[in-house]
Amino acid sequence: MMKRELSLYDVYPKVILAHHVSQVTIASIDYSTQLKEGGLYKVGIVPLCKGLYRGNPSFDQVEVCVKDQKLVFDYAFGDEQEYYLRVFDEAGNQVVQLSVYAVEQDLYERRPYRGDLHVHSCFSDGKESPEFVCGMYRQTGFDFLAITDHYQYAPSLRAIEAYKDVPLGLTILPGEEVHAPENPVHIVHFGGEWSVNALFQGDKEKYFEEVDAIQKTLVCPEGVDAFTYAACLWVYSKIKEANGLSIFAHPYWIADVYNVPMALSIHQFEQKPFDAFELLGGQTTHENNMQWALYNEMRAKGLNPIPIVGSSDSHSVLTTDWFNEAKTIVFAKGKDKEHLFEAIRGGYSVAVESRHGESERVHGNYRLTSYARFLLSEYFPLHDALCFEEGRAMLGYLRQEADAPLLLQLTQKRTGDLLNKCFGTSIESSI
Repeated sequence: MMKRELSLYDVYPKVILAHHVSQVTIASIDYSTQLKEGGLYKVGIVPLCKGLYRGNPSFDQVEVCVKDQKLVFDYAFGDEQEYYLRVFDEAGNQVVQLSVYAVEQDLYERRPYRGDLHVHSCFSDGKESPEFVCGMYRQTGFDFLAITDHYQYAPSLRAIEAYKDVPLGLTILPGEEVHAPENPVHIVHFGGEWSVNALFQGDKEKYFEEVDAIQKTLVCPEGVDAFTYAACLWVYSKIKEANGLSIFAHPYWIADVYNVPMALSIHQFEQKPFDAFELLGGQTTHENNMQWALYNEMRAKGLNPIPIVGSSDSHSVLTTDWFNEAKTIVFAKGKDKEHLFEAIRGGYSVAVESRHGESERVHGNYRLTSYARFLLSEYFPLHDALCFEEGRAMLGYLRQEADAPLLLQLTQKRTGDLLNKCFGTSIESSI
């Protein structure tokens, strides 16, 4: 939900390079909030992390004269954090409080992209077609996703094919959920070039021979079944061969009992054969809570880095069947496959929990969590309003509406334009 200040005022850039002088513009959008032309205002710049000392916080103030309904000033923001911009009129009354965020160079070179890496369609146990699912995801504000049906890679290609002739702001990648024979561990294959499921579906005997060979090389700790772990290693290796990203999915899903034995989960964290851990999934609070606890315990043991993602495991986009309840924000240098992979593997991602009727919770390290919370409040509501229109045009395209291709052409680049405005520069010029 967009807060009132975002509707009535504009501040840009919203994300600023720390320890550098930046030009900031505050503009009135609505007549009801017009600034007095020629009036002298003060902008208080308040670091959120500074805290209170004896109840008397001090902060810098900049005097700015209104011109063309805008306050424009230069300021060198300090350490990486959120900064409140408190605007005071000539009488000393606070007019509005807005926010910007200063980041260090490594984050400034990246942009936030929201995605889902684990989604089902009607070609497995989901309810809607892959192409319809994609349109609904864009309408809800997602920048990238893959259809990852059980045992099947082809539905994800169908989604890509459906929109191949029109421009999209949504990156649709191939994928599948891999269920290797006699292995209960679910592994998501995100973005690879061919199907891993098809390998054992086409030649199960070869699969068992290769897993057997891996098993003979292993010395597993007590409680870890050697065949099961070898089968996991086989899947991870095949995903790597396919140039995909492997995700260790929902170990605490209760399928009668926990889907993955605790000893096997711990052993996988210790060995790190996967690319990312599905910290949040489309399960109950209990199941997600246990995954979060396991992640924290493994980090406390020094098993870092552990790249994380949040995925809905959605089975329908028209019900509350997990759709939009768990997602990933990736801080990447682009939303193409290569940049998303680099960012996730490099630890530049957080998992976001969005239970219906509740405030969003961000999970990850302190630095990225703080930044993501700012973006969820100050950037994504504006982004999502643009995505809604593009998503509707995608669904219109499926219905063969005559004006849908033109609407997609007009809308697909607007989220990129918003990013450039919010960061004050295109991503190419910031690197």
